[in-house]
Amino acid sequence: MAEFDELNLLSLCGEGGCSAKLPARELETLLHGMNWNTTPEVLVGLETGDDAGVYVLSKETGLILTTDFFPPFCEDASLYGEVAAVNALSDIYAMGGEALAALNITLFPPEAKYRPLLRKILEGGTRAARRAGIPIIGGHTIANAVPVYGLAVLGKIDPAHLITNDRLMVGQTLLLTKPLGVGAIMAASRLHIAPTEAYDAASHQMRMLNAAAVPIMQKYGVRAATDVTGFSLMGHAYKMARASKVSIKLHSQALPVLPHVASLIDMGCIPGAAFSNRASVGEHCFIVPDVPRWFTSLLYDPQTSGGILMAVDSTLAPQAINELKSAGYEHTAAVGEVIEQTDRGAVLCL
Repeated sequence: MAEFDELNLLSLCGEGGCSAKLPARELETLLHGMNWNTTPEVLVGLETGDDAGVYVLSKETGLILTTDFFPPFCEDASLYGEVAAVNALSDIYAMGGEALAALNITLFPPEAKYRPLLRKILEGGTRAARRAGIPIIGGHTIANAVPVYGLAVLGKIDPAHLITNDRLMVGQTLLLTKPLGVGAIMAASRLHIAPTEAYDAASHQMRMLNAAAVPIMQKYGVRAATDVTGFSLMGHAYKMARASKVSIKLHSQALPVLPHVASLIDMGCIPGAAFSNRASVGEHCFIVPDVPRWFTSLLYDPQTSGGILMAVDSTLAPQAINELKSAGYEHTAAVGEVIEQTDRGAVLCL
């Protein structure tokens, strides 16, 4: 067996995937009061913590710029590279845009014995870019003890059709396009106790591009959405509610969940980021007391390459769900609605 076949990506890092994000509260504290040299051309900047930045070139054209990268979340180097690229592309799609091109961002151990693993990671990223129909036109690689991979992505959008996280309107229905529980399953896989069915289901969902949701969002007039990633469903919902000055009511029974997640969480397969997510936004959220303990952990579970949480007119929700399912997002569900701000919390799960 070749030496590189015996190497394990996970032996080179701690938590990986979107679990590796800095806690949201710490990041907000760190960045408070920073001057970002914003100009009139910046349509979307850092103010609302949106998925990407938007720079206007003309009345009809805006550029979407984003980057996302993280350490490995699995032993499969090719899968890691593909999912990291899909996750980075998701920011473009969450804003209703079209991806144009990308750059590789790579940190990797300098030892020659690891090079075949790096090749597999880059092949995975290229595979995702090919499925997205975009070229990878460059990048940057530096030596680092912990592997990190992702993309910087350039996209475009007609500003008139831009989707942001701060345009929720009272009465809208919230749809979620992918099931929850990726963080718990990947935690279980690190311990080699994840059932094959659960691991395969999580891998399939993480590999799925959110691109096919874009024309459906535009068709149904979606103007508020975000992709659900490392800050968890509750964390990302909180950011939307706060930015839009509304509250969100989630229905616990309606949330789609990956197989075996309940039992895995009960066994203790809980990523560390689930605790930091709860510490960051838990005081702004209300969860009905009678839900199972595992379900509370699920709400704060960090999702790697998760689905899109979008707001649609309540009368159009059934048709939008059907079209999203036909486009491949078979777990799409109406998971809640937008309500007036309430003192009970920015996000309620009942």
